[in-house]
Amino acid sequence: MADMTGKTLGKYRLIERLGRGGMAEVYRAYQPSLEREVAIKVMHGYLAEDEGFVGRFKREARAVATLRHPHIVQVYDFDIEDDTYYMVMEYIGGETLKARLKRFNAQGKRMPLEEVVRIFCALCDALDYAHAQGRIHRDIKPANIMFDGERLVLTDFGIASIVGGTRYTATGAMIGTPAYMSPEQGQGEPGDVRSDVYALGVILYEMVAGRVPYDADTPLAIVLKHLNEPLPLPRQVSAGVPPTVERVILKALAKSPDGRYQSAGGLAEALEAAVERAGIPTEIPSVPLEPAAETTAPPPVAVPAPVPRRLPWGLIGVASLIVVGLIAAALLVLPNLRGGTETTVPAVTPTPTAVTPTPTPLTAQLTSPAVPATGVPSPAAPSTPQPEAVAYYEAGAAAFQDWDLEQAIQELSLAVEADPGFAEAYHLRGVVYREAGQLAEAEADLTQAIALEPDLVEAYYERGYLYLDLARGEDARRDLTTVIELQPDHAEAYYRRAQACDWYIHDCDRHLVLADLGRVIELAPDFAEVWLFRGEFYFWEEEYDLALPDLTQAVELAPDDAYAWEYLGHVYYMLDEDEEAIARYNEALQLDPTDLDYFYYRGATYLEMGELDAALQDFDKVLLLEPEHSGAHYGRGRVHVAAGRYEEAIADFTEVMKDKDEDYSWLYFEDDNPYVDRALAYHALGRDKEALSDLGTLIEAYPDEYLPYYHRGLIYKELGQTEAAMADFKMLWENAPDEEWQGKAEKELQALQGG
Repeated sequence: MADMTGKTLGKYRLIERLGRGGMAEVYRAYQPSLEREVAIKVMHGYLAEDEGFVGRFKREARAVATLRHPHIVQVYDFDIEDDTYYMVMEYIGGETLKARLKRFNAQGKRMPLEEVVRIFCALCDALDYAHAQGRIHRDIKPANIMFDGERLVLTDFGIASIVGGTRYTATGAMIGTPAYMSPEQGQGEPGDVRSDVYALGVILYEMVAGRVPYDADTPLAIVLKHLNEPLPLPRQVSAGVPPTVERVILKALAKSPDGRYQSAGGLAEALEAAVERAGIPTEIPSVPLEPAAETTAPPPVAVPAPVPRRLPWGLIGVASLIVVGLIAAALLVLPNLRGGTETTVPAVTPTPTAVTPTPTPLTAQLTSPAVPATGVPSPAAPSTPQPEAVAYYEAGAAAFQDWDLEQAIQELSLAVEADPGFAEAYHLRGVVYREAGQLAEAEADLTQAIALEPDLVEAYYERGYLYLDLARGEDARRDLTTVIELQPDHAEAYYRRAQACDWYIHDCDRHLVLADLGRVIELAPDFAEVWLFRGEFYFWEEEYDLALPDLTQAVELAPDDAYAWEYLGHVYYMLDEDEEAIARYNEALQLDPTDLDYFYYRGATYLEMGELDAALQDFDKVLLLEPEHSGAHYGRGRVHVAAGRYEEAIADFTEVMKDKDEDYSWLYFEDDNPYVDRALAYHALGRDKEALSDLGTLIEAYPDEYLPYYHRGLIYKELGQTEAAMADFKMLWENAPDEEWQGKAEKELQALQGG
């Protein structure tokens, strides 16, 4: 469909195209009679080839227009003009939930649970209302959830029904969104209220874990995963997800509709209760909790968590599993608590319903014969506990192995009641509390274990790791330092201490971080994550020559890690080795061909190389699937300029300007500004008034910049406005970043003064 910007549909003048997808295009439009802006969804013409489309369009448009709810977009009108079918609705100028989640991910954060609950209550309230009216959405996803200020608005009601039996678009794309599609919809069934509940479950999963549960190379492959594959557990993806919240997600994403919540309201109520039980109304997992009233440990000080410079959430999820794996391994042989021979617990494979602890590569390495094991609790000459307490301890350990956390806590509580001096029981109960999401109780127990046995290494490690989860960097560093003093070959403690320092301690000496990472490499040289972490550290320090060998080693040890290939590509790009960068981005794409950022990185590198066709192909792919990607708009605008397509370039640079957070800047356009680029495109078309307006806007906002003065001076010079040009070149000289730019300013001033 050709861009209809500037045209008129009925009584509406189309101002700009906001987005396009497989079924429709959306425009911002103006209705002169009511002097208001509206949004118009124009259905693709191929849909009208379906004989039942016209009837469905009219029927669904009328039905959706009857919905009156503060969290459902209001449909004002619909009409048909020259075989163009369109719906008119209220214009929402805010961001989508998709964009908001992307911003959280880019900052290495998760949305605070308090905000998750607020959004979900509004969303579920809207759906309960619509469901009561007999309306099923069938395509709920973050891109269809918008914010008008902080008012949530659900859009695209009725679109799936309008499309009707047509399961694919003209381009072959599946109707609906496979990542959020229920198993029954994937089998061709129309779906019901519980299908919308399933989509809500996927969104909840994404909000707390940072990604959707299923991804694959093709839409069909994603659908098949929803049908057949077990759900990847949220706490294995992001360690900070409370177990109570995880259980809500598991029920919402049951394969069978009968196993799910039977209404959106039921899901919302369960989520509110789960968050209340977890006691975590803040960020996941970065804000410390107040301890429960019955605990005697002093409450942790609640301080704002600093934003980490880089925080690999996938790694944090793995870190939680490392602890679980180590504890499970430790429990195979319990400490010699009776003073006799070791008490062996049968090695039973856990079969939990919520989380299955899985040993990780680091766990395997640190417990292998080649590397000293560092995860087994080793109390320093503990006093012999009471036999009754030992029996309860063993029962608690067995329950923990079976992942019955509630039973484990009960048994271990009986153990400490039977023998209040039983440090190992406090230690293990602290570990179980942590896995259950009861972090204040975990801290109190680990603190008590340390008080009873000051040399209990793993209690310090567990508490230090808990503090790392809570973004309490100084506390984490203190405990992990104690671990290292007590056990100098504890590789994990060095690794976590480096993370605490780098992420949360602003004045931490970089040499200390590097020293700790170097020690980890000595102890565990085949641990790929430490090579990746150090390589990424060097990258952000702009020490690319040092980052290169570390990241090369990371991909050699973990060739299936797309993230490592990505950063290796970034390093080559910064070293001006563009072909090498392309090769690494290709490796990342081979591993994860659904990650649009890899296409963007490759496209930007092709642009740098002057490979315009290849760059355009990558940028177009990104924008087809993510129309709001400002970096891809910037890159494509540059391609259009290079090809002399200035109108198209202006359209792309205009899209870039909508990104108020300037996400487009990293990595490729950090020193650029879309106002300058659009001004130059306007100038190339002879539209100097608009060019001067853009440059003037930029100068007003950033009077200390130098580049806009340079370009505006050149335009004034061409227009014969000598005084204005000289004033700008003088400002260029004053703001020049180096002697080269001062020389350019002097040269222009001399030319204007006649030599």
